[in-house]
Amino acid sequence: MSKHPIVGMETHMFRLTGTPIFVHQGDWIAGKGCGCVTLSHPQLGDVDVWDTHVRGQMGPEIQRTERTFEAYELAQRCARSAALGRHVICTGDFNSLPNSLCMSLLQSVGGLRDSYFDVYDDECVDGITCDSPENSWSRTKKLDELALRQSGKRIDFILYRGPARQPHRLRCVTHQVGFKELVPDLHVSYSDHFSVEAIFRISTSHEETPAVVQEDETRKEVLECAVSVLHKALKRSCRWQARHLRWFGLMLTGAGLLVAGNP
Repeated sequence: MSKHPIVGMETHMFRLTGTPIFVHQGDWIAGKGCGCVTLSHPQLGDVDVWDTHVRGQMGPEIQRTERTFEAYELAQRCARSAALGRHVICTGDFNSLPNSLCMSLLQSVGGLRDSYFDVYDDECVDGITCDSPENSWSRTKKLDELALRQSGKRIDFILYRGPARQPHRLRCVTHQVGFKELVPDLHVSYSDHFSVEAIFRISTSHEETPAVVQEDETRKEVLECAVSVLHKALKRSCRWQARHLRWFGLMLTGAGLLVAGNP
C-alpha cells in the first residue's frame, strides 16, 4: 500500500535461485526474485521501491553462493533505477548479516546505504529482527552461537540511495523494530521476523547529508571476492554433476540387468 500513486511496477526472477534436487526447501520451485513499484512523489519525483527475499542462511556453501548472485542482480537493478534519475529504497529479508558479502555487493555495486547507521553507531542497539528470544517462533528453534551471543540477528534491512544528480536528498531520522508485541488472544508473535520501520527526512542537496561513496578499489575487491565464491561453487557443482551421473549410470545398469534377468 502507498500514500502516493503507484505509476509503475516490475518483477524480476533471479537467474540463479535454488537447486531442483532440494525439493523440501522450495526455492527453485518458488522461483525467488525481486519486485519494484515506482511511486510518484510530489518532491522527489519517481521513487523506485525494491523488495526481495533472498536465499536462506542455512545449507551447503553452494546454496549460500546463490544468494551472492541474487544480491548482485538486485544491486544492478537498484543502480539502474538511480541511473534513471530516481531515488531508490530497497527493503526485504536479505538473510545476510550487515558485514556479509551479500550486503557488500548491494552497497558497492548498488550504491545503497543502510538506513540503520544513519541513526545508530552500535550494531545491536535496536536492530534485531530474527532469532530473537522475544519472538515466540524462535523459542523452540536451535539457534547458532551468534544468535545466542547477541540475542538474535539483524538480517532485515531498509537500504536507500539517490540519483547522481538530485535537487533533494534523503536521510533516515528514525529507525526501529516493530511488531514485537504478541497477537492478542493467541499469545504468539505476528511472524518469525520482527518488522523494520524507518522515517526519512527530505532535504535540499546543499544540506549536509550522508552520502555513499564507494571507491573503485573497494568495489573491485568485493567483486573479486564474489567471483571467487562463484568459481568455487561452479567447481563443486561440476563434481556433484559427475557424481550424480555415475550414480544414475549404476542404477540404470542395475535396472537393465533386473529386466534382462526377468523372463
